[in-house]
Amino acid sequence: MKVLLKFRKNDANNRKVWLQHPDDLYYLNLIIEKEDSITAFTERRESKQADKIRSERGIKKKMNLTIDVEDKEYQNFDQRLRCHGKIIEGEQDVGNYHSLILTAGDDFIIGKKMWMPHHERMFSKAKKASFRAVALNVETDTIVFAELRTFGLRELKTINRAGGGKRKGGEAQKSFFERGVEQLREIYNSGETLIVLGPGFPKEDFIRKCKEKFPEMINKYQTDTVGQGGMNGINEALKNGKITNKMETIELEKELTIIEELKTSIYKDYATYGWIEVKNKIENGSAEKVIMLDTEIYQKKGIEMLALCERNKIEIVEISNHHEGGQMLEGLGKVACLLRYKAG
Repeated sequence: MKVLLKFRKNDANNRKVWLQHPDDLYYLNLIIEKEDSITAFTERRESKQADKIRSERGIKKKMNLTIDVEDKEYQNFDQRLRCHGKIIEGEQDVGNYHSLILTAGDDFIIGKKMWMPHHERMFSKAKKASFRAVALNVETDTIVFAELRTFGLRELKTINRAGGGKRKGGEAQKSFFERGVEQLREIYNSGETLIVLGPGFPKEDFIRKCKEKFPEMINKYQTDTVGQGGMNGINEALKNGKITNKMETIELEKELTIIEELKTSIYKDYATYGWIEVKNKIENGSAEKVIMLDTEIYQKKGIEMLALCERNKIEIVEISNHHEGGQMLEGLGKVACLLRYKAG
């Protein structure tokens, strides 16, 4: 993401943004809030066509519109952000509603009444290089495919060996792995990191089959042993650093590390969680670090918590809910804190 500050004279509240990567939409969703304005080129039917029946409508016209954001929808991993609100500036239909669909490659202007420190933090994160890898957990009868992004992890697909194996009259191991390689070709782009995991030796056989069938595809991969199959094994590798320690540093590694520290600290009574409990610990000076779900930073409670942390000079770590650690934090009430000394 590229951002141009104060790109117009005497205009400190508007910033021009260029989206360079699909991951930028994740951070943009955390920056845009209700009552912000967005100015962008979009398509809308001419006013004279608005009352015609659908079959008579003409081609949409390209125009520059500004909307006052009332709601938004981040379509997770679908690479688009929909912002909806009233048109406040434009060549037609001022006062009517319109939706702007933002995708990678777009440029537009965001206007805010006030830019806060957490907005700046999100911009800083978005300016860092984005990352994508494909992770597989290979077992004799099952292969799970997952996508690892800068901010999270999601399962893409699972394939199972048909019929319980050759000995039971089912699919042969060779045929199953060939089918797995074909599935991999559909989701993996050459040059990205490929991570092949598994509880035993089948992962090595699968890599050999990949090299045999499509050697040009497998040019950047790593392999590790995990104790579990499925997504549990991929999450295990993430938490143990078996993936991120061998790749470039990404935001996800920091988030998973802090969640593991939180779990240990809760067990030892060096952490607490919940909005009231965390607020009390900040105010009595015992909070060392606050951990909050990033979806809360534009909610009333989240804004108040951010301001409290900044006044007391306490570090705050925002956690994505697009991985196991974020889902755990959500279950704890969406906010927690590490303590300077044992809770009494």
